[in-house]
Amino acid sequence: IPSPVVEPTKPTGPPAPLPQIVLTEVLGPNNLYHDDAFGVSATYPQGWAVSGAFRWGTNNSENTVPLRPETPTTAHPSMYYQMYPNGYPDIEGTEAYFRRVAQNKENQRVASGVTDYKIVPSSFEFTQVDGNPTLSYFAVFTQGEEVQTEYFVRVLGKKGYVMFFVPGRLDDVQAIMPQIKQMASTVRVP
Repeated sequence: IPSPVVEPTKPTGPPAPLPQIVLTEVLGPNNLYHDDAFGVSATYPQGWAVSGAFRWGTNNSENTVPLRPETPTTAHPSMYYQMYPNGYPDIEGTEAYFRRVAQNKENQRVASGVTDYKIVPSSFEFTQVDGNPTLSYFAVFTQGEEVQTEYFVRVLGKKGYVMFFVPGRLDDVQAIMPQIKQMASTVRVP
């Protein structure tokens, strides 16, 4: 009997909670963001700012870093990362795994009330960052009367993953996609 696929989810036990992130300790020269407690780093685009960084979830194991582009926009980029709570997921193949977690994200958004949220499977782009499997893709939904999109880039490391997500108006998200792709290409994740 095959074992069930382990999803990177919130851990249920130890380790003890990590302290909150102090920006002066994670921001380095040349736009480097580095969280030494997790071994995660990335270089954010020139002219952008890290508008905060916080740990949350069980034992502060999840991390969100909101980013502020240089030019005002409806696009709201963030970087999210965590370590796998039960080791590297026992996955059914990278592409199948990525498609499944994208579907899980769609289900999560629909369950939270965004009833017309839909991933766009034709937007799936499978690449690598620093030798790690990477997926980027779009989803679409409406907010009020306006069509919105959410762009994702997910980089799988051996011990954890980093995900960028950018909701906003399609034209605004498309305008900053090159910078998100560039930032994703600098990700280091254990």
